[in-house]
Order: sequence, then structure tokens, then C-alpha cells
Amino acid sequence: MADLEQVVNDLNLASQSLQELREKYDGALDLLDNKNTQITGALDSAKSNALQEIQTISDTATSQISQLKNTSLNLVNEAKNTATTEISNKKEEHKQELETKKNEYINKIVAKANEYDIANINAQVQAMDTKITEQINGAKTELNSKID
Repeated sequence: MADLEQVVNDLNLASQSLQELREKYDGALDLLDNKNTQITGALDSAKSNALQEIQTISDTATSQISQLKNTSLNLVNEAKNTATTEISNKKEEHKQELETKKNEYINKIVAKANEYDIANINAQVQAMDTKITEQINGAKTELNSKID
């Protein structure tokens, strides 16, 4: 009979220990859910901020590209008018040579404008990518330190 009472006592202790573990487990799950919500909020906020910054950069880049295109078109038009005047004043044998030089000049202006635009946009995108990565890593580090 004493053995049976000991078994009942052991089972009661085991049940109580399991209940305590379950309460700790539930508490840990609640903490993890709260931390997950905080992290998700922080990431969403960082994402939103990054997207706003990217949009601002995009708008600025679009404006700069438009200004550069207008400037380039003005330069091209000036070069075209100058070339047209020179061509009309020259002999017939020089007309083709001047037209070829004009086209090469236009292509160089457009190529330079495109190179500048692409390099500028790539640098801005790389800077934003680095900033976003740093923010995410900072949030992860902060979360890990809070969890520990």
C-alpha cells in the first residue's frame, strides 16, 4: 500500500512539474509573440521609411534626368544649327563629312548623359541598400540582446 501511495505521490509531483513547465512554456510563447510583433512592426516601419526614401530619390533622379535631357537636347539643337550653317557654307564635297561629325557628337552627348544617369542612380540605390541592411541588422541585434 505504501508503494501505491508513493506512486500516486510521484505522479502528483510529476503532474505538478508538467503544469509548471506548461506555464513557463506558455509564458515563453507569449514573450516570443510579443517580440515577433515588435520586430515585424520595426521591419515594416523601416521598410516604409526606406520605400519613402527610395521614392524621393527616384523623384529627384527623374527630375535630374529630365533636366539633363533638356540640356542635352538644347546642346544638340545648338550643335545641329551650327553644323547646318557650316554645311550650307561649304562645298558639296564636305557635306557628308560634316554630317558624320555632327552625328558622332550627338551620340557622344547622349552616351555621356546616360553614363552619368546610370552611375548616379546605381550609387543612390547601393547607398539605400546598405542603409536598409544596417537598419535590419541593428534591429536584429537589439532584439537578440533583449531576448538574451
